[in-house]
Amino acid sequence: MSKKKKIVILSCMVLLLAATAVCNFLLTNRDGGGQTVSTASYFTEYRNEHAARVNEQMLQLNSIIKQATIPKPKKTPLKPSLNFPK
Repeated sequence: MSKKKKIVILSCMVLLLAATAVCNFLLTNRDGGGQTVSTASYFTEYRNEHAARVNEQMLQLNSIIKQATIPKPKKTPLKPSLNFPK
């Protein structure tokens, strides 16, 4: 390849890069009516949903524990045995 052809190709690539940067800037800064979710509110919302799920699980586990009634064994007094081996 000649030096002139390399310069032309490199110049075209730089112009293409500049054009894509301008298009990116124009497309991201335009006022669209679409709803956008910011990152901070997304993570805040996720944390709140997670806390609600954990609280619900704890309530369910506590209700299961309260419903479970384990009968205590009755204590029977030990009677001494008077039958000694001979």
